[in-house]
Amino acid sequence: MKKTMSVREFSKKYNIGLNNAYKIVNTSGFPAIRVGRKIIIIRDQVDKWMLEKINTTIN
Repeated sequence: MKKTMSVREFSKKYNIGLNNAYKIVNTSGFPAIRVGRKIIIIRDQVDKWMLEKINTTIN
């Protein structure tokens, strides 16, 4: 399994629109790195980040 994914792959995997995917990816603390204009998402950190965000939103 690949350790990274693109914004487009993230959008498809989580069934969200591409514009919303870019909004999420540009959120502070999101597990991604930028190389020039390319955004590389660290695949195994995304679910952990989302769970933390859900917990802070609910609590």
